[in-house]
Amino acid sequence: MIVACCKSNLSERYPRSLCKKASWGSRNIFFGDFFRFLTYHAVPGKVLSTSLEAGEVVTVEGSPVEISLADGVKVNDANVVTADIEASNGVIHVIDKVILPPQG
Repeated sequence: MIVACCKSNLSERYPRSLCKKASWGSRNIFFGDFFRFLTYHAVPGKVLSTSLEAGEVVTVEGSPVEISLADGVKVNDANVVTADIEASNGVIHVIDKVILPPQG
């Protein structure tokens, strides 16, 4: 995987030719932006479902996600469909859709 942020100051480290344009829903993105989308789906630390609290949580990407516990567990508008899959580097909670970081 090439992790190149073509729209940031990191673009000097990667030739722009490595950054292919694609569509993600209604948004055009560069494959280099994949790293931003990926890190928006992760929070620092090991968080089990038993320790979840409602409210905003800052992602590895830097933008917050909203955790809701009112009608099942939700991250923004995505439902958690499987929780607490332990991995060697953290815990996975499976959601039913891709969540997109704020544009900017």
